[in-house]
Amino acid sequence: MRCFANEESTFHVFEDCPHSREVCLCMGFASTTLLTCHDIQRWVLTITSYKPSLLIFATIWCLWKWCNNVVFSYENLGVQAVCAMIRQMNTDLDLYYFLMPV
Repeated sequence: MRCFANEESTFHVFEDCPHSREVCLCMGFASTTLLTCHDIQRWVLTITSYKPSLLIFATIWCLWKWCNNVVFSYENLGVQAVCAMIRQMNTDLDLYYFLMPV
């Protein structure tokens, strides 16, 4: 996943990285910018207002995990493998919330 950018910051992982953008397109997001503002509180409120918020959170988590696996474990999965991991996590989250008692 490493694109060898000058600065591989958190915002780079979610906004600028060409690999992350490819994953976002693969997951069907019209915009490839997951972090649309730098105010985390407003961002969370905005994200949770969307219907596929679990998919968005699953995508963000898997992108973060993907980046860290490359940096710390030298495990480099391809885009399709990351998309499959996101789909599985989204299914798991859907089942958890569907089965969770109110």
